[in-house]
Amino acid sequence: MSYSSNNNSSSNLTRSSHYRVKGLVLKHRDMGESDRLVTVFTREHGKLTLSVRGARKTKTKLGGHLEPLVYGDYLIIRGRNLDSVIQGQIITPFKIIKNNLRKMAECIYLVDLVDHFLQDADPQPSILDLTLDALKQQDNLNSNGDLIIRSFEIKLLQETGFSPVLTSCADCGIGVDPIKNQKYPFSAASGGLLCLDCSRSHSNWLRSITGDTLLAMNYIQTVPVEKFAELTLGIELLSELESVSRWYISYVVDKPIEALVFLDQVRHSLE
Repeated sequence: MSYSSNNNSSSNLTRSSHYRVKGLVLKHRDMGESDRLVTVFTREHGKLTLSVRGARKTKTKLGGHLEPLVYGDYLIIRGRNLDSVIQGQIITPFKIIKNNLRKMAECIYLVDLVDHFLQDADPQPSILDLTLDALKQQDNLNSNGDLIIRSFEIKLLQETGFSPVLTSCADCGIGVDPIKNQKYPFSAASGGLLCLDCSRSHSNWLRSITGDTLLAMNYIQTVPVEKFAELTLGIELLSELESVSRWYISYVVDKPIEALVFLDQVRHSLE
């Protein structure tokens, strides 16, 4: 998947030996015996991969500040090959998410999805705002995680230029007005809804989708993120939204989204 041609590396940032960023930790992985690599989504510099020396030592103060799903303020020192975090302060810990297994699994999927869509060092402040807004809504015991995640997926596709065509044929452009309780051909390869004539020339990455789901997707595209929690969708509609979104995103990303396995395991364990 290619989303942006901007391949600026961190070496092209300010030439000062230190710089400070505010960012959302997307993921981390161990490096060596005690160090850690963290991926932080920042407003000014986009997605950065940074080292944290001694992060896995029991006495370190930085470890908890650089866990996934933490939004923090970090002081970075420039390195020859890799910049390093030397100080950190948590701005938003998202405690409710961290203490609720289902919400945590949903949000780990959410940030993993963001990670798949972002190129390194490519600032995308609108996507960062979208992600933080979705996490803030999830950080509420009464929020509907399924609805927030489905809405986030649709908004993320919109922000990254992969939003499917929903009210006209993606091949020929003829207008289509979706009607509830009817089914329509939908092509991931073409990027959206197809008319019946155009659908006959497709066989791969083609499925049917109900008019109800098309209307819901189109509506979510127009709704501000802060209104997600006010939406009301039935179980069957949410289920088809999830199926269509996963299927369409898998085509766009063209690689497995690892966090989905964890999310499905958690859901199954809680049933």
